Amino acid sequence: MQPGEAAVRLTSGRPDAADLTASRDWISKLAALREEVEEKLSKQPTNQGREKMLAALKRALESV
Repeated sequence: MQPGEAAVRLTSGRPDAADLTASRDWISKLAALREEVEEKLSKQPTNQGREKMLAALKRALESV
């Protein structure tokens, strides 16, 4: 390509690109959930409130 010449795309992306990354998408969702839980826990004014929230999360996980 010469200076000043317009770029031309020779190929498109892989048609299976979404399938390749979908298997790891849960990791991103888990990281976001962890961040949200930590933020909400840190906003609890008392240790009792944090313990109550953690117990509720544990019950939710056990019910799945």
